[in-house]
Amino acid sequence: MSDLHAYEVESGGQALAAVMGRTSPKLLQVMASANFQPVADADMVPVRPCPHCRDGGLRTVGYLCGSVTAHPVFACDTCGEVALSA
Repeated sequence: MSDLHAYEVESGGQALAAVMGRTSPKLLQVMASANFQPVADADMVPVRPCPHCRDGGLRTVGYLCGSVTAHPVFACDTCGEVALSA
């Protein structure tokens, strides 16, 4: 069973809309990176519990693209915490 099945899922458009009202300076910095690719509106992405505030959900907002792999970028819809996944 993959990690995707352990969490709720939503469209990329819903994920971005959920965090845009709570953008943190760290999220703005990550999104301004030349290597940042926002999640596509139609992509289905996981929503994970936020370990920082334990109230909101970490939404997948995009990917930091390296030369070989892309790492998901998550942002909390409540506290604005940003998490990068390997």
